[in-house]
Amino acid sequence: MGPGRPRARFFVAWLGLVLTAVALTASEPLAPPSRGEREAFPGAEVDAESGGDWFWGVSLGLESASRPSLPQPLAFDHALFGLEPGEMAARYGRSDATAFEASMGYSVQGRLAIAVTLSTSSHDMDVDVAAELPHPFFFDRPRSVEGAVAAAREQLSLHVSAMWRVREGKKLEFALFGGPSWFELEKEILAGLEFESAYPYDEAMLTEGNVLTHSSVTPGLHLGAEAAWWFRPRAGLLGTIRHVYGPDEFELPDGTRIDLDAGGLQALIGLRFRF
Repeated sequence: MGPGRPRARFFVAWLGLVLTAVALTASEPLAPPSRGEREAFPGAEVDAESGGDWFWGVSLGLESASRPSLPQPLAFDHALFGLEPGEMAARYGRSDATAFEASMGYSVQGRLAIAVTLSTSSHDMDVDVAAELPHPFFFDRPRSVEGAVAAAREQLSLHVSAMWRVREGKKLEFALFGGPSWFELEKEILAGLEFESAYPYDEAMLTEGNVLTHSSVTPGLHLGAEAAWWFRPRAGLLGTIRHVYGPDEFELPDGTRIDLDAGGLQALIGLRFRF
């Protein structure tokens, strides 16, 4: 999976959702609210123009991803090290990224609905590094370097949700939801360092990190809550909070395993439409 593939696949899938929604809107006439809808929202008048049982939407927000947990210190090799390995301690910084998603759902009966959501996020994070680099001429005389290197993360997620909705008055609607998730993850993992050093090689300067790219598809779970304010019969503002989790791990060349949980905490705002 090359760079940017998760995002490209997301936009193809998102376009498919939008075209499906447009086709359904054009082909199916609007109908008065069903008995199930009236039971779901007691005391609230639902206008026939508010649409039918289908809904779809788009949202934009932030995702705070879990940080990889590296063993401390981590041994690594380099062509200029000779017989001694280098050692580094690496700490991944806070990883907040923009998340974008599209969803489509159907009101099954009463307050129960199901929804499918596609989301994508891209993270660029700093990794703080402190390392001991062996001297090319002398044993037990390491050179200390410190600095920061960059690591990237791309994630495409599919969520299938069961929703329990409650209507408050004519314009407010709240829902709790949860269900299975699937993640396509591409993550860069710091496995070594590049540096500059000049004769007599007593000092070194960190230049960049050597990263390995981990690609995987892993299942997981999600839970969340949302609130919708219908400012028009068929259109509303939507706020969503969701926590998603997918256990994953990565094995370095020396056999060391690193936890790379997919998902994170998401907070989004967007638009929802019903028809």
